[in-house]
Amino acid sequence: MSRWQATEAHEWCGAWEGRAQITDRRATRTVVCGHLHRSSAEAERCAQGLAARLNSPPMPSDYYVG
Repeated sequence: MSRWQATEAHEWCGAWEGRAQITDRRATRTVVCGHLHRSSAEAERCAQGLAARLNSPPMPSDYYVG
């Protein structure tokens, strides 16, 4: 079973973007954290959190918050 992994941060004009990646037998998918960071370390921490959220089991359809 494949799991999401945090990957190396990507630099955009002095700002950093966190990324997570998953690979199966046929394809590789990459998602970005959706915002920019001031350092590569911040972006990598964000990517680790993103990978953890993507690897966590989904909430049941009848789950109610409130």
